[in-house]
Amino acid sequence: MEQHKSQRRRIQFGTTSNHYIRYLFPSRPARITLLLVIPLYVVATVNHSTAQSKPSAIDMDCNCGAIFNNLVSKIEANYVGYHLAIRGKRTAEYQSYTEALTKRAQSTSPDQCIFVLQDFVKFFRDGHMFINESPKLDEDDITRLAAAAEQTGMREENIRSYLDAHSGHLDPIEGVWYAKEGYRIGIVRDDKTKRRDFVGVMLSNGVEQWAPGQVKAEFRKLNDGSYSVVFYSGKHYPLHPAVYLRGQEGGAAIRRGLLLHMPPITWGKAYPLNANEQNLLDPADPRAPTIRFIGESTIVVSVPSHSPEYAAVLNQLVGECRERILNAASLIIDIRGDEGGSSWTTSVLMPFLVTKAKRPDRATGKPVVLSSQDNIAYFEQMKSQGWVPAHLVERLKSNVGKLVPFSDSDTAGSDQEATADDTATMRPHNGAILMDGAVVSAGEAFVLSAMRNEKVTVFGEQSGGTIDYQNVTIVRLPVCPLLGINLGYPTLAASDKLPVGGLNLTGVLPDVHIGSDVRNPIDFIINYYARKRRSG
Repeated sequence: MEQHKSQRRRIQFGTTSNHYIRYLFPSRPARITLLLVIPLYVVATVNHSTAQSKPSAIDMDCNCGAIFNNLVSKIEANYVGYHLAIRGKRTAEYQSYTEALTKRAQSTSPDQCIFVLQDFVKFFRDGHMFINESPKLDEDDITRLAAAAEQTGMREENIRSYLDAHSGHLDPIEGVWYAKEGYRIGIVRDDKTKRRDFVGVMLSNGVEQWAPGQVKAEFRKLNDGSYSVVFYSGKHYPLHPAVYLRGQEGGAAIRRGLLLHMPPITWGKAYPLNANEQNLLDPADPRAPTIRFIGESTIVVSVPSHSPEYAAVLNQLVGECRERILNAASLIIDIRGDEGGSSWTTSVLMPFLVTKAKRPDRATGKPVVLSSQDNIAYFEQMKSQGWVPAHLVERLKSNVGKLVPFSDSDTAGSDQEATADDTATMRPHNGAILMDGAVVSAGEAFVLSAMRNEKVTVFGEQSGGTIDYQNVTIVRLPVCPLLGINLGYPTLAASDKLPVGGLNLTGVLPDVHIGSDVRNPIDFIINYYARKRRSG
C-alpha cells in the first residue's frame, strides 16, 4: 500500500481551483475546490506500429486480456461518471462494447495492448480519463533502446531545404518546431514506410541520450485532419499520446497553425512562418502567455495554457501593460488550443472583464464523489492541501460503493464573490475571448466565468467539452508492471444531475461563430467591434 501511495503522489498533478463549480453550477458553495488538470488522453482505433523496440521481457510476463480486465474493474469501481452517466442509462451499449473489446484484448499482444485500453476509455467521452505509459526500464533496456534508435542522417539545413523546395505544397505539420525543453524538431513527409506519413527528426545537439537526425516522433494523417502519433521518450521508449476531443481522432493536432499538441507535449512552429504568424508565440516556450498591441485601441493576450506555472508570468506581463490595457477599447484574450491547468492562472485578467450586470446562471446541481478504496486513499492524501472538506473522508468510509456529497453542508463556504464595484474597470470597453475546439478543462472554466459579464463576447468555435468531471488522480494498473500502464480518471462530478446540464457532449458554445475558413480571427474580432461601433 505504501508503494501504491508513493506512486500516486509522484504522478499526481494539478492545482486547486473553485472556478469550475461556481460558474458551471453557480449556486453551489463558493469554496468548493477542484483540480483542473492539463492532459487529455483518448484515441480512436488506428493501425499502429513502431520502429523501435520495447523491453524484451514484456511478451513473457504480460497478458493483454488480464490488463484489460483490470482496467474495467478500476473504472467501474472508481469513476464517478460511470455511476452517473453509464450504469442504468447506457448499460446495454456499455456491455456490448466491453464484450467486444474483451475478445479483442484476448488476441492482442502486450506491445499492442495500449490501443485496446485507449479504445475502451474512448467510450466514456471524458477527456479527463486517459491511459498513459511509464514503463519499468532497466539499464539494459535503456541501452538497447538507444542503440536501436532510427538515424535518418537529416539535419536542420536538409529540413529547411526540403521545406523551401516544397513551399506551397506542405502539410500543416511539416516544418521546424521547438519545445520548452530547448530542443528543435524537423517534421517532413516520409511515406516510404507504411507505419508513418511524416517523421519528426531531432535537430538539436546536447539533448540527453539523443543525437541529431534520430527519429523523435512518427505521424499518420487521419481523415479529420488530426494525426496518430508515436512519440519517443527521453529514453527512446515509444509512447502513444491519445486525445479525446469532439471531431478529433488522433493524439496530435495543430492549433492556431502554430501549436502542435500531443498531450501533454506541445511544440511551437519556428519555420516556415507567414507574415501574420511572426512573433505570436513566446520564442522559448510555446505554451507561455504573451501580450501584443494592435494599434492604440486593441490588446491581445494569448493564453495557450492554464498550467499554474504560467500564472506568475501572466501576472508580470499584465502588470507591465496595465495602463495600456486600461486605455484600450478592446481586450482580446486568445485561448485557442488551451490545454487546461488551473482556472486561477488567468485571475489577473478578470477585473478587466467584470461588469455589474450578469447573464443568467446555468442549472444548479450538487457536486458528488464516488466512495471507493482508491478514492478514499486519494482524498486522505489531499486533506493536507486544505481544499478537501473536513468530513468528506469520513463520509466516504461510511458509504463505500455509493455517491456522496462533496461538501460538508449545503451552506458551507457560501461567502460571496467580490462585487463588480470592487473589481471592475471602466476600460477596456470590450472583452473578447477567442476559443476553439481544443479549449478544455480550466480553459472552459475561464470562459464560463468570463461570459457571465455583459461586456464579454465569446468568439470562435465550441470548446472541447472536458469539464463535467474533474479533480484527476492517477493509479497504476498492477497487472504487468513492466509496461507501466496508468489510468487517469476524475474523482468529482460537478453535479449529481449529470449528464443533465453538463457540457462534455456539447462544449461551451461561442456567442459569435468564427469558422475555419477565416484566416485571421483577430482581424475578424477587430472588424466586428468596428461595425458595432459604427452602427451603435
